[in-house]
Amino acid sequence: MRNLIYNNDLANIARNHSKDMALSNYFDHVNLKGMDPTARAQYQGFRTKRMLSGNRYLDGIGENIFKCAMWKNETTYYGTNTIYNWYTQDEIISLIVNGWMQSPGHKANILNNTYINEGIGVYVDEPSKQILITEDFW
Repeated sequence: MRNLIYNNDLANIARNHSKDMALSNYFDHVNLKGMDPTARAQYQGFRTKRMLSGNRYLDGIGENIFKCAMWKNETTYYGTNTIYNWYTQDEIISLIVNGWMQSPGHKANILNNTYINEGIGVYVDEPSKQILITEDFW
């Protein structure tokens, strides 16, 4: 098992994608301009190269995305007063990691020994009370 090296450039690319998904109201690896993770990274000046992974070549950025509510549940009193039971930071992290590890594709990205760098970008969308997370690998 290898340790991934934090890469600030990848984190900025990931954060920009999380923010774009929230503000443009979509959830996908391909943005509304048709750019996949590698195209978005290259557009932001990140240089990618071809890497051998097992018996195939990877030509760019791997990516995991996740979206979750900031609250476990809510209660509304008298039709106007809403009280939220918020997740703790540790609970949110657990939701994300467990979600990715239960998804074959996301888990494969995390365990892929070809990737040596990662960046994680989080955007908290206050109006929708959602958190969007992007993890980019290279």
